[in-house]
Amino acid sequence: MLFTFEQVNAAKICYFLATTSDENFCLHYRTFVRIMLFEVMIMEQRAFNGKILADPKVLKLSPLLIFAKVADEAGNVHNCLIHQHGLNFLYQATSGARVALYGHLNQRKQFVVTHFTVMASSASVAS
Repeated sequence: MLFTFEQVNAAKICYFLATTSDENFCLHYRTFVRIMLFEVMIMEQRAFNGKILADPKVLKLSPLLIFAKVADEAGNVHNCLIHQHGLNFLYQATSGARVALYGHLNQRKQFVVTHFTVMASSASVAS
């Protein structure tokens, strides 16, 4: 996966270029880019239990992207995006359903759900 320079912190790049000598530029530059890409790829994973505030909405059909507002136990409201198993989430989750979510925050501070469980819902699961 390739990253653009916009995804890397501009202040760190400017500082690095200002402190690098010319003869070692290529070696340091490659090492710096690898370190920065590693920092970008590390995402802080989080988990929380909450309650869905409104019915989930389909933002996009291809690829499927579901949006849901979830309030956690502390009362914080999270804007959640669900892609993996989105149809299952759309079927099981209704307004007021209790859910357990696991995922990470993206650059826009939206919670990207990678795993979920609907603990209490009005919809029954077909077998």
